[in-house]
Amino acid sequence: MDENEQGIYGFPAAVRAIQPTNRESLLALARERANDPTILDEMEPFFWAAILSNNRLDAYFTRMARSSLDNFARGAAEGVSFQNSHRWDELPLGASLTGRVEGLESGIVQVVSDFYTLAGLELNGIRTDQFIRGVRSGVVRDVSIGFSGGSRTCEICHQNYWRCPHYAGMTYEIEENGVIRQVRATVTVENAKLNEASAVYDGATPGAVILKARAAAAEGRLRGKEAEQLERMYRAAIPVTRQFAGVDVEESEPHEEVRTMGLDAVLDKHKIGVGLEGDARAAALESRLAELIAAEGKLSVAQEELATAQGRVKELEPAAADGTQYRADLLADAMAEGVRAYGDKFDQATYEETLRTAKLDTIKRMRDDWKAVGDVRLPGGRHSQDGDERSTKTVTVHVPDEAYG
Repeated sequence: MDENEQGIYGFPAAVRAIQPTNRESLLALARERANDPTILDEMEPFFWAAILSNNRLDAYFTRMARSSLDNFARGAAEGVSFQNSHRWDELPLGASLTGRVEGLESGIVQVVSDFYTLAGLELNGIRTDQFIRGVRSGVVRDVSIGFSGGSRTCEICHQNYWRCPHYAGMTYEIEENGVIRQVRATVTVENAKLNEASAVYDGATPGAVILKARAAAAEGRLRGKEAEQLERMYRAAIPVTRQFAGVDVEESEPHEEVRTMGLDAVLDKHKIGVGLEGDARAAALESRLAELIAAEGKLSVAQEELATAQGRVKELEPAAADGTQYRADLLADAMAEGVRAYGDKFDQATYEETLRTAKLDTIKRMRDDWKAVGDVRLPGGRHSQDGDERSTKTVTVHVPDEAYG
């Protein structure tokens, strides 16, 4: 793993109040950026500011070099999205309008950006009205930027952080001029680029630190105590490989092969842009990522459709049970009429087996025909007839073809 590894990492930031005097200039910028400026007359714009980054050491023992801060300010001025919790595959909640580097008397250098959104939008299930209230009330106060690229330098050995033996946040004994001191490892990020800013629940994520630690653990270069300390510090699992007489044993997943692969090796393994170089290969990777994001979206839609279908099945289950009971009752009525019509000569077993899978209309027809025969054989009321004349009533019985199978 080296400085060319592709990835988007987090860095803590903070929301701050916007000065009312800036509103008109920001509104003018928003009109310039809008495809249809009249939308800003129809819907109320809301502006807020965020301190995107600074040159102080953050909670994950990294700090931004001036080159990164300048890039961040330039990117924010050109316009980046304001996301929800770094969910890059969702529609943004807002967008940046400005970006500037500010130097404070304390010596701190920070990047500040102004953002805006419109009240009354509903994006990814979140109403911007609620988001605006969260910012105004201070409930939404933690922000994290997503950045990528650049290089990382260890401040202990001044080497490429990906290749040096130190881990950000760990303490090491360093000898200088015959004196041994305890020094905590920190990392400087240079020439990074801004991807987006996000509302988050609590600062940034230690992406680079954990990636390096896991890679070292997979190669057997990270000792157990170091891994345990990093896990406690960053609240992330780091599986450690133990080596015994040429046999590597992975503690957490002993049946899986664990190895570190560079970006090119990973791309080759998955046949992404094989044979391409530089920007062409990066474009191939971007295309593949877009395919994966689209596939995830289709899976989400399929899961929603499945959930809807399962709900519909539950709704139809009572009706299906009623239909089953109706067929059983209808068949029982038909058999009773058959016995009434023909008595012992009625082959109930054969007819019942035949009609069990017959259409409901067929069962009804047989029931009604047998009932007509039964009514002639066993008429209700008076049985005697006046005079010598005898009347004969002919009844036609319909027998389905299935009965002759």
